[in-house]
Amino acid sequence: MRFSREEAIENQLRQCTELVSLPDGWSENLLAQVAEWKAQAESSSSATIADATARLSEVEGKLFQLTDLVADGVISADEYTPRKESLLLKKTQLTDRLASIRQKADPSLTRLELFVREPQHARDVAVTENLDNLTAFHRKIGSNFLLFGPMRISRSVIGPRQRSRNDGRSDRAAGLAPEGAR
Repeated sequence: MRFSREEAIENQLRQCTELVSLPDGWSENLLAQVAEWKAQAESSSSATIADATARLSEVEGKLFQLTDLVADGVISADEYTPRKESLLLKKTQLTDRLASIRQKADPSLTRLELFVREPQHARDVAVTENLDNLTAFHRKIGSNFLLFGPMRISRSVIGPRQRSRNDGRSDRAAGLAPEGAR
């Protein structure tokens, strides 16, 4: 059985964490866009709520007028019943629609916001001294963690911000590849 040093595994975890982080400024821009979409969704739903509320008030007014027409003897009970049922059906549909609009916040935007915040948090986790935070982050973003020998991160995977930190040094000298890697 082969053993690995804790520092080597910790270094690999930090490198992987850095790879899933977002470049500076990206998360702020993405979160601003999500906030804009949320505001648009809220204004759209508030307009829909206002429209449905107005229509509900109109239907309730018609029900009240219909009752007055029966009480004044203008229409018969036979004419009243189908009209009342039709108005009550519209009232029920509008009430149900209002309830669903009020309860339904757009969960996809909330999930998108969380999706953007995790890579934003990744950079902080990558530089933390607390190994528990680092391992907890990796448990959150993945599963089935297996280590198969020395890990080498290829240049095609490394983003521009990591390459610029190398200052032209080799992967091993930059700390991106373990000592045994070529």
